[in-house]
Amino acid sequence: MLTKVTMPSGGTNTDQLLVVAWLKNVGDVVKRGDILMEVETDKAVLEVESFAQGTLLAKKIEEGSYGTVGDVIAYIGNPGDMKELDSAPQQTKSVAAEVDDFTPIVSPSAAQKDSHPLVHTGSRLPIKGGVKATPAAKRSAEDLGMNLADVHQRVGKEILRRADVIQLAGEPGRPSTALSTPAAAAGNVMACDLILLTPMRRIIAERMEVASTIPAFTAEIEVDMSACIRLRADFNQFAEGTKLSYHDIVAKAVAIAVGDYPLVNASFADTEIKVFRAVNIGVAVSLEQGLVVPVVCDVRAKNIAALARENASNIAQVRSGKFDPRLLENGTFTISNLGKYPISRFTAILNPPQSSILAVGSIQNRPVWSTGQWREQATASLTGTFDHRVVDGSYGAEFLTRLKELLEHPHILLL
Repeated sequence: MLTKVTMPSGGTNTDQLLVVAWLKNVGDVVKRGDILMEVETDKAVLEVESFAQGTLLAKKIEEGSYGTVGDVIAYIGNPGDMKELDSAPQQTKSVAAEVDDFTPIVSPSAAQKDSHPLVHTGSRLPIKGGVKATPAAKRSAEDLGMNLADVHQRVGKEILRRADVIQLAGEPGRPSTALSTPAAAAGNVMACDLILLTPMRRIIAERMEVASTIPAFTAEIEVDMSACIRLRADFNQFAEGTKLSYHDIVAKAVAIAVGDYPLVNASFADTEIKVFRAVNIGVAVSLEQGLVVPVVCDVRAKNIAALARENASNIAQVRSGKFDPRLLENGTFTISNLGKYPISRFTAILNPPQSSILAVGSIQNRPVWSTGQWREQATASLTGTFDHRVVDGSYGAEFLTRLKELLEHPHILLL
């Protein structure tokens, strides 16, 4: 029986997916669960599995082209089904890029490695077999003026993909574009480098534009983290198989505080305010290509060990680059934690349509005056950003005060 394979959903933020690589060729035998192809969304590279078995009879979208969710991307069946396939109406792709086959490139020797800069010099290596690159990688390298052979030398992958080129272009200290040209050497003080926007970076830019239109205010509070430090140390010493992070402790405290201040777990919707019953907390995770916010749903109903395990699993998945986009959905509150950097305080931008986001700075030892003397105290600054259409100033201040109380007495979180 002839089976249509359609483009899967890439999440709520996009209905256009880029075909990065086909892992099966026409004529290959396909089993259920085999990976047919890899597609790129605004957040990640996803593997598309086959839910049919038979022979791959046709591919309707080539590498380097975009397809819309629901488009037919391939046909699987028996070789005898070719007549039925030939008579099927052809589907027109809504968005397409230029298409060509994998193009082999020559890998330079070790002696040549440093003699060929990544910036395009006007010459091209002969194309005679060896390493391969997807069309998307070729186009990105050409746009950025990068030599694919040099990219292969530095990345070391058999098949170069667009993400490899973009990643290498953005590495500190590496020329990233074709605009590092003789014009700059000739004294052009306006010469510049260009970095192509990835799908993820485009979505981030669009969401930040939306956030800039929201009337927001910020409030900051300092928290004595001494008790949290002891709790985390004791937990990690005695709990096997689970590691507790500070963002886990803060997330649990937020979920409890929301019980008293539900408007921080809400969103503005034209003529109404949606106040969510479950507290679904996302933790911002920085990747090389941008920022993602994996979400743990119904944090209030989870104990702190379960919360820590789920957060750790989520973060590992998104950092792998291949994850279910649904992991980023349904968030009602966001935490942005820069605690691993020497950043004492910062202001986070709202994550629309959420009404609140919490910025967590690093824990630093500061002198405090207490009981008639100075003492050293481990302190962290927490800065809340609130949608003023939903949360008033005093309400936000009271929420942060309650959060401070919980974090300074974290045994309450274990009840």
